[in-house]
Amino acid sequence: MKAFGDSQSSLQVRKIVIECLLLLVKDTPRVDPIVKELTSLIDSDKINGEQKMEVSEMLALIIRTKGKSIQQAMQLACYNTLMGIMNESDKGGINDKILVNCATALAYLSAYSQDPKQMEGLYGAFDESADGFDALLIPIKLGIIMNGNDTVDKQAMITNCEEYLVDRIVDVAGFIEVDDDPAPVGEGEGEEDEDEIFKFKGIMPLLAHLVNTFGRRNLCQVAGSPGLTFIFECINKSKIISKLAAEDEICADSYKMLNEFLALIPVKTIAAGPQAGTFGNALSQTIKDGLTCIQKFYLNHKALYPETCAALKNLIMLNYDNYLDVVEEDYLAGKTDGKIKPFTKQILKDALTNQNFNNTMTENMKLYANDILFHKK
Repeated sequence: MKAFGDSQSSLQVRKIVIECLLLLVKDTPRVDPIVKELTSLIDSDKINGEQKMEVSEMLALIIRTKGKSIQQAMQLACYNTLMGIMNESDKGGINDKILVNCATALAYLSAYSQDPKQMEGLYGAFDESADGFDALLIPIKLGIIMNGNDTVDKQAMITNCEEYLVDRIVDVAGFIEVDDDPAPVGEGEGEEDEDEIFKFKGIMPLLAHLVNTFGRRNLCQVAGSPGLTFIFECINKSKIISKLAAEDEICADSYKMLNEFLALIPVKTIAAGPQAGTFGNALSQTIKDGLTCIQKFYLNHKALYPETCAALKNLIMLNYDNYLDVVEEDYLAGKTDGKIKPFTKQILKDALTNQNFNNTMTENMKLYANDILFHKK
C-alpha cells in the first residue's frame, strides 16, 4: 500500500502492487482496512493525480471482487467519498482516468446496496447535471449494467445506454474525418504540459481505457461476456471504424488513436458455449474493421509503426494479455519453460494460423503484419 503514496514509485511498480493486492484480497475475509485506506488516499492530497489513477483502479477492482465482504458502514463511507468526487467533477479539476475509475467503483458498489433499486437511481442520477460529460456518464451506465447484480431488470437501462453510447460514438469518437461533432483541435488527450489535467479526446480512447482496465481481467468480465459484447456491438452499430476505413486518407492523429484503441481492447477467445474458441461475433467485427484501416493506411504513417506494432501484437494475442498473464518466474534468466520468449517470425506465423483470423484478417494483411512487426528502421 505504501507504494501508492511513494513519490519514487513508478507506474510499473504500482501496477505490480495492484496485481499483488488482488491476490491478497482473494483469500482475505475482511477488506475494510484496505478499502478505508484506498478511499482515504483518493480523497486526500497525499498523492498526486498520476498515483490516484492506480489507487482508484484498485478500489474499483476490490469492490468488484470482494464487495459482499465490505461492512455496511464502510460501504457508506466509500459511497459518500465517491459521490463527492462525482459532484465535484463539473469543476473540471479531475483527471478523466481517475473519474472513469471512480465512477466505475461507484457503479460496482451499488451492486451491494441493501436496496438493489439504488442502481436504477444511480444510473440516471447525473444525466442532467453532467450532460455531455462522458468520463462520468459512460462508466456509471456501463458499470451498473456490468456490475454482476441482475436482481433488478436492467433491460430498460441497456436499451437507453445503447442509444446513448452509439450516439456519442457517432458524434465524437475522436476521429476528425468522420465524427458528426468533432472536438476542437487542441482539446482533450494529446500533447499536454506536465501540469495539465488529462482529458480524453473522444469516446474511443475513453472506451479503450475502460475495457482495458475493467474488461481484461476475468474477475470483471470474461471473454464473450454480455457486457463486453454490448460495448463492441455499440461500436459496430456506430460504424465509426468502417466509416474511417472508407476515407481516402486519414490524419496522423486519427491513425494513432485507432491503433491505441486496438492495442488496449481485451482480445481473448470464449472458453465455453456455442462460440467457444472464437472471439465472438461482436469483437470479431471490431477487429476486422480495425485491421482494414491498418491495411489501408499504415504505409502513409510510417512514423507511427510503434503504435501499429502494439495494436497488431494485441489483436494477434502476442502481448500476454497486456502482460497480465505472466508471473515473476516467466522473466527469470535460464527459465526455459517461462512464457516470455524472444519474438520470432515462427511465433507470428503460428499465431496467425488461429481460426479467428480466417475471417478477420485478409491474407495480404497477414503478410503485411510480418513486414510491420519485423520492420527495420
